[in-house]
Amino acid sequence: MKQIVKGVILLLLLSTAPQAQSGFYDAYDYNHWLNEFSLMSWLPGQTGTVSLNGHEYDADLVFKELIRKVNWSLNLKYEGRRDLWMIAWSGAFLKSFDLSDERDIESALALTDVTVGFMPVWERFYILLGGRYFNASVEVVDKTEEDIIKTNKSRHWFDLFAGARYEVPITERFAVRLRGDVGGFGLGSNLSWNASALLCWSIANFALEAGYRAWSADYESSNGLFKYNVVTMGPGFGITFFF
Repeated sequence: MKQIVKGVILLLLLSTAPQAQSGFYDAYDYNHWLNEFSLMSWLPGQTGTVSLNGHEYDADLVFKELIRKVNWSLNLKYEGRRDLWMIAWSGAFLKSFDLSDERDIESALALTDVTVGFMPVWERFYILLGGRYFNASVEVVDKTEEDIIKTNKSRHWFDLFAGARYEVPITERFAVRLRGDVGGFGLGSNLSWNASALLCWSIANFALEAGYRAWSADYESSNGLFKYNVVTMGPGFGITFFF
């Protein structure tokens, strides 16, 4: 308990100390890059279907089963801002298990995206353009037959997307970040989208973050043997460093 109290006191002291850089409250700087690096962990649920060799399976994963069924989820992000421009890179990985007496389903999804943003009119409002790389794999172990049958497939594809990001300052040290984008349109996915909302608390040269994210991909391979139509969503928390 004493360690917890000390930690809370330390955070409060840091939050009242002068900031070397005001971080996400600086929309831009004409002469220097404002950089951020974020590490976040998500507790996502899933809904949708996956198909292997013409056989369709539910990919539902409800929040109350996450402790038993989700291995882990992680998101890394870099963002740099200068003048009216913003560049960003993000990488995320999710691995989940759905175990039953009839069959086991293991799925993994890796996302990597690169974004360029421009602030045309309103401060802190960016128009976004970018590309997102998907790598999805699914393995199904069928236990209903006399012999256990294992089927696995993986596919990767690339989507272009467009969207927007807006940052809403609440107080001197609190802000809300909203982001959304949509892509695919048959060039990779039939349709894909991504949306997030984060509450950020700035403390000295870093910020604590908590929020909610949802992303979706509706993809079908050219031969129709692999389909991935899944929406993934859930709360998350993390930390962002300013430099």
